[in-house]
Amino acid sequence: MTPDFCIRRSAYVGLAIHHERLSMIKLDRKKQTVIEGFAAAAIPLEEWVHHPHRLVPVVKRLAQTCKANRCFAALGLPSSQIMSKRIRVPAYLNDQERAAEIHSHLNYYFPEADEPLYFDFVQIEQHEQETELKLVAARSKQVAAYARLIRSVGLALRVIDVDTDAAARGIQSITNKQIVIHPSLNKEKLYTRTSEWVTALGLALHGGMSE
Repeated sequence: MTPDFCIRRSAYVGLAIHHERLSMIKLDRKKQTVIEGFAAAAIPLEEWVHHPHRLVPVVKRLAQTCKANRCFAALGLPSSQIMSKRIRVPAYLNDQERAAEIHSHLNYYFPEADEPLYFDFVQIEQHEQETELKLVAARSKQVAAYARLIRSVGLALRVIDVDTDAAARGIQSITNKQIVIHPSLNKEKLYTRTSEWVTALGLALHGGMSE
């Protein structure tokens, strides 16, 4: 399908959903990590929670401002929409076996969930007999709605992440001076709005790392 084709494989977009705001950032990671575009828009809370399909014109406008059509994209879900838990599984399981073990026990881990879930996990600590994991899950219907939103505006969804994790990644990259701002952007103005784009930056970085 056309929306899943990206002309510039070095370009990545991060789209962050804040409480009443959408922010998008576009990176080029060909030689350096360069911020090539940034845009943000206010949105009613009701829209992104219950009617994400109504955000298509807004996201299209952000993509046009960033010149980000047909680029790979990473989407950040608000932590308020994510269920998280630390769990332990037998140390001898590989990733595929861990996923199967978690899937078979999702209702146990998240008894409050009343519909199918998408989940992911990351290893935190390795013990002799057990491995400690951070397990995150989101309602599949909600994730699918956001995925349709991204694809409908001509972006190729590559990663779905949690906004708090993405923000931490973005802050670290700024602190370590790992990014460059394109000369066409107002550097001073951009830095005064760091709180608006740091999460989107972390998302775009994650999208590039998944390559």
